[in-house]
Amino acid sequence: MYGVENEKVGFNPYCLLCPYTQIKNKENNNGLIKKEYTFLPDFGTGKLVAYWFDGLVVCMVDACLKRDLKSACHVTSPRLDLSYLIEGEQIIEVGEKQVLVFESQESYMVYLTNTKATIQYNCNKCFREVRIRISPDFVKHYRLQELYPPGKGIMIEDLHPNSTKPMCPKTRNILAEMIQDKQHGLIKRLFLKSKVLELLTLQLCTLKDAPQANALSKKLYEVAALIEKDVTKIFTIKELSKQVGINDYTLKKEFKRLFGTTINEYSTDLKMKEAKTLLTMSNKTITEISELIGYKNPTHFTAAFKRVVGVTPKVYRNT
Repeated sequence: MYGVENEKVGFNPYCLLCPYTQIKNKENNNGLIKKEYTFLPDFGTGKLVAYWFDGLVVCMVDACLKRDLKSACHVTSPRLDLSYLIEGEQIIEVGEKQVLVFESQESYMVYLTNTKATIQYNCNKCFREVRIRISPDFVKHYRLQELYPPGKGIMIEDLHPNSTKPMCPKTRNILAEMIQDKQHGLIKRLFLKSKVLELLTLQLCTLKDAPQANALSKKLYEVAALIEKDVTKIFTIKELSKQVGINDYTLKKEFKRLFGTTINEYSTDLKMKEAKTLLTMSNKTITEISELIGYKNPTHFTAAFKRVVGVTPKVYRNT
């Protein structure tokens, strides 16, 4: 295990993995500061990109670590942290007793005050994370301090093994947009700020009602991710249950409870959303679109589209 103890930090713009990297590029454009780092060869491969602006810091990490790493820090001034672990695993220790295992496709939101913490990153695993740090000024501007009375569950003292939440499809889409976006300067700054507000809104909306990241809910979100990954594929219940290790009955029942729809309806809705995008944004024929979303027969596609959307694909395109 290789460890680094960072200095005391207030509103530190750097990710805790920065000591294992070297800076590659730096720019300051219309109020948006960007620093791009690459990992030192002894520790891994990949990159870390940090943006800071308007009281926000957005760090994006995409790396493969060669050894277990452990970073320690002491946060000395208040801030709100949001973390989205797209891939990988972290073990977070706060104080002497609180331990949080943070796994792929999970997120958490926590308010930090005078906090000592360590994060362990495991080697030989791909590691992708988006971490957002929100300054006291930003918190005050949006009156986020109203969220912090005892019992709200986001204070650091409320941290417990089930504090993480599975990422919903909307969250995954927003993160993908942030990672893939190629804009610069003012447009990039406005874009990132809007996406941070979207992610924050989703966190707040689900603060009371979101399922804890227990073993079953993780598997159900894994099923949703499998379906979303390839809308052209038609999954059977048996295939999905085998992949995630849940029996057929439990999968159907609990998926409906969690997402409010059946697996088949969930898959169909995704196909229709993709079809609407293609009908609006491309010149592809209806036959081509039906094939792109997994329908071998365009007549079956038209019937399904009308059942879900209310009009045929042709009418939808022309309106």
